[in-house]
Amino acid sequence: MRTFVILFGLLISQAIGVDSGSLVTVAGAADSSFTQADRDRMIRTEVKLEEGLKTVNQRIDAVNQRIDDNLKA
Repeated sequence: MRTFVILFGLLISQAIGVDSGSLVTVAGAADSSFTQADRDRMIRTEVKLEEGLKTVNQRIDAVNQRIDDNLKA
């Protein structure tokens, strides 16, 4: 399970383009103003994240189905 969480975190960080050295804190984000380009970028990031999560869920469902099929056999 721990490996899955680590891999999932890596997948998400790749999907949104975050490198390991850039962490944004909530306090730091609260005092900055966003431009329209920033907002558009966040929307694109959200779409990529949702697509990535759909793909991960499909793979998990496929693995679960294979496990169920093997248990029935």
